[in-house]
Formats: sequence, C-alpha cells, structure tokens
Amino acid sequence: MHSRDSRVAVHTTVLIVSCLLRVSIYLLGHLKSILIYDYFVTLHSEVQWTWGRKWGIIRTAFTVSRYCAPFNDAVNGIHFLGIITSEGLLIARVYAFSGNKKAYLIILLSFGLAILVTCVILSVLPINLNTSEVAPPCVLEGARSSALPYGFLMLFEMVLMSTTAFLRYRHYLGSHSALMRGVYRDGLSYMFCIMMISTANVIVSLCCLSRIARC
Repeated sequence: MHSRDSRVAVHTTVLIVSCLLRVSIYLLGHLKSILIYDYFVTLHSEVQWTWGRKWGIIRTAFTVSRYCAPFNDAVNGIHFLGIITSEGLLIARVYAFSGNKKAYLIILLSFGLAILVTCVILSVLPINLNTSEVAPPCVLEGARSSALPYGFLMLFEMVLMSTTAFLRYRHYLGSHSALMRGVYRDGLSYMFCIMMISTANVIVSLCCLSRIARC
C-alpha cells in the first residue's frame, strides 16, 4: 500500500513538473519575442546615443549586454558575461549619479568583484542543499546551490538601489531638473526589475529542482 502511494505521489510530481517545464518554455519564447521587439523599438535611440561614439568600457559593456542576451542559454560563459556587463553598467550609472566621485566607484567595484568571485566559486563547487541524503527511486534532483549565486547577486543589486536612493536624497532632493528625476526614476525602476528577477531565480532554484531522474 505504501509502495502504491509512493508511485502515485511520484507520478503526480512528475506531471506537475512537466507542466511547469512546458509553461517555462512558452514563457521563454514570449520573453524572447519581447526582447526582439525591444531591439527594434529602441534601435533609434541606440543609433542616436551610441553609434558613432568611440569604443570604450561603457560602450563595450552596453553592446555586450544588449546583444549577448539572446544567447545566454547557449553558453554558460556568455550568461556570466551578460550579467557582468549589465551590473557594470549599473555601477557606471551610480558612479555618474554620484558626480563621478571615485570613492563610490572603488567601493562598488571592489564589492562587485567580491560578489563575482563568490558566485563563480559557488557555481563551480559541488554544494548540495538537498535535505534528504537517500533519494527515492524516482525523484527530482538538481542544483539547489544555484540559488546562492543569485542570492548574492540580489544582495549586490540591493546595495546599488540603496546607494542610488541615498545619493538622490543627499544631493538632489531639492533639484527640479527633469534629467535628474528621469535618471533617478528610470535607474531605480530598472534595478528593481532586475532584483525581482534575481529573487524569482532564487525562489525557483530553491523550490523547484532542475532535472528529473529516470526511474
């Protein structure tokens, strides 16, 4: 009786995960369509503000983060490169918002480098966060430890958001500049969206294991 109940539970779990995988595939397809649409919508702004400028760190980071996004799932290295360049652009935004004060740049770069090294180590080391040592005959297995790098990434984005808010209320609280308000509003909105994505990655990595072992 216990064996039959276990088989029913396992079969139900496999069906649920199969449905979730299908939903994730459809969602990924829709998100890529939105990404392609965004390319065409913002192409004129890219031509106006980016093309024709000299190649430097900022333009290189922007180009890599913009055009490597569709290939993040193809190669793991491209995925990390896209994350690094995107976070680098956020650091550059905070640096510019601080009035190009090198103290903010040095602190954020040092903290970001520490986060990057930690994420790489956690991605390489075989850390097992599964609660049961002995798995059932047919179980969901996966790298729950992948939640750790996303957790540290979320921490870094929270620091960037907090620093931006601090700079806003310390230096630009009485400013009536539309440019400053736009930079602050858009920057915080963008960081908040990225932080929510990182939060979703942490939740999915912790709650849903990544591969199904065959019975």
